[in-house]
Amino acid sequence: MNTHELVKKMLEAYYSGPESVPSIAAMKKALAVVPMTEWRPIETAPKDGQAILVTDGRGCYCVEWSEEFDWWTVDDNKLGPFRLRGSAPTHWAPLPAVPGPAGGESNG
Repeated sequence: MNTHELVKKMLEAYYSGPESVPSIAAMKKALAVVPMTEWRPIETAPKDGQAILVTDGRGCYCVEWSEEFDWWTVDDNKLGPFRLRGSAPTHWAPLPAVPGPAGGESNG
């Protein structure tokens, strides 16, 4: 499984509802099989507000850089954004492209 497949599965599960979100153990297992060559050193991560994936080697988070917090933030689309807690990220990867509508359906 590559980074794009991993993120796609995580995002699909997240948007399907809480009962579909993979467990922390499942995410750690999935991260373990992603080649580290696809991850880049955190020092090279963009700080222009675009969403990226980051990892500290234990978890994977979708974050954006915040000038206000001067740190990585996560957003729950309700009350956030919130400052990323825990260990500092060590690596990052770009998000994969969003899939198009299923079965040729239109979004409009």
